[in-house]
Amino acid sequence: HFSNIGSRLFIRLQEKKEVLTPSKDAVNLNVWHYRDEKLQSQQLLNPGLAEYVGIVDLNTGKVSRLTQDNEYLDLGQYASLGKGNDEWGLIQRMTFQPNVEFNVKYEYFLQSTTNDRRIKIDHKSYISPEGKYLIYFDTAMNCYFSYEIKTRLVRNISSSIKSVDWSPYPYSDYVIQRGIAGWLKSDAAVLIYDRNDIWQLDPAAQKAPVNVTRGYGRQNNIRFNITQQEYPHVPEPFNANEQLVLMAFNKKTKDNGFYRIRLGKNAVPELLTMGPYTYHIYDLTNEAGGSAGTDPLKAKYAEAYIVHRQSARESINFFFTKDLKQFLPLSAVYPEKNYNWYTTELHTWKTAEDVELQGVLYKPDNLDTTKKYPVIFYFYNSLSDDLNLYLPPMPSGGALNISWFVSQGYLVFTPDLFFRRGEWSKSAVMALESAAKHLSALPYVNSKKLGIQGSSHGGDMVFDVAANSKLFAAACSVTGSANLITQYQSIGNSGEVFEFSVREIPGNLWQSLDKYIKNSAVFQADRTTTPMLIMNGRKDDRFRLSLEMFLDLRR
Repeated sequence: HFSNIGSRLFIRLQEKKEVLTPSKDAVNLNVWHYRDEKLQSQQLLNPGLAEYVGIVDLNTGKVSRLTQDNEYLDLGQYASLGKGNDEWGLIQRMTFQPNVEFNVKYEYFLQSTTNDRRIKIDHKSYISPEGKYLIYFDTAMNCYFSYEIKTRLVRNISSSIKSVDWSPYPYSDYVIQRGIAGWLKSDAAVLIYDRNDIWQLDPAAQKAPVNVTRGYGRQNNIRFNITQQEYPHVPEPFNANEQLVLMAFNKKTKDNGFYRIRLGKNAVPELLTMGPYTYHIYDLTNEAGGSAGTDPLKAKYAEAYIVHRQSARESINFFFTKDLKQFLPLSAVYPEKNYNWYTTELHTWKTAEDVELQGVLYKPDNLDTTKKYPVIFYFYNSLSDDLNLYLPPMPSGGALNISWFVSQGYLVFTPDLFFRRGEWSKSAVMALESAAKHLSALPYVNSKKLGIQGSSHGGDMVFDVAANSKLFAAACSVTGSANLITQYQSIGNSGEVFEFSVREIPGNLWQSLDKYIKNSAVFQADRTTTPMLIMNGRKDDRFRLSLEMFLDLRR
């Protein structure tokens, strides 16, 4: 694309290499060498010529190369639209180091697009629209920092905010942030999400942080997001007194809807509408199928919107609104009315460690409370947010076909899980057993016919629960792994999954071998008595990981 003032052109470059023709008598083989930066499997996967980002000065005709091998350039989300900064970019370099903890390490640089100037930076950062600042989060200090490009000054811009959770996960040691919500014009301030609310931070650290939602989200268990109402959903920097429409999701009740705030105004968010629907739920794991929705689409020259809305009882349809309070239906497609559909019911209970969890019970329309129903527990990490999602029938490729099973006389329960650092197997068993005991108290639940199913990470936990619990009559693991040690050693950076993700185990395999064993169901296979179906596709890379458990259970 062209630069903002049209004097430069960003282009892609491809290296020119001599094509070698092997001798017809040469033996066709692949050589794996321990000094290779990339494994041979990676080299074979991407054998093509490398591509780079370059820039052409249209006044002089000079061509410059901005990126080198294994580098990615990010000019910010505004530059591709021909707006804001395009004089500085962020470089992410992948370095392949076979003798360190992981094969891939990342380095970050600030790269000028007007000359060869390059500055190394210590953190993954995000560039401001006008290119004045970088913003990054320091996990050790639990604070946001700004880096002023012109002066190279680093400032802590959130140090005065106390007792705030930047992570969206309440029951995990996994460190991640919801991140940047937007900017004010001229890079005057950056809007940052915490777990529930939105903060306005001054990158120059001259003004105190302001909670623009006044803590209303935290006080009412509501998670706010700024809606992105115009295609291509890259919000322009806001005026200092701009009115914003917020998407709101109540983490306790699962109601979804809209609020309104005005920046610079000392007032709590104004309620527009909230109810048992799904308009758009941000950060939804969506492992049970269905759609998480989308932001409203605003008319360009009028206060008018098109939204699409769904619920557990009603499929997605389009609505027109002028105020996000009253909604006029534009479509009426309801195929579920022709079938024995389902209702949803939100349940809340506590584990033996007093951790509060939630789950969704799916019941058929023709439920007879005088009968006893079998229950399938389907889980991943957190599925209770799906309470008001419309789940159409779908092929059983891994996720449970909930609407079909419910129509066939089963109850389905999707409990939330929680994970303690280094004890995700024990945590999963505790959560599932507490859910089973809670649900078994219902008069129409057959506590002798409880089944479990999970896919991928959920399939791993099926193996763990089956090996460590006697409450379940049947189990189905889809693309699951029962051996963390094998998975850790497999191709695909699996070790990183265990050391730096929601399933974090402190230390590498050799430092924490006991924890890898305790979290691997294959080492408890001799205790497993639950009848089990293990499902994998023929081309599934995880097939061998499931095969280990199958062979051990077969003994």
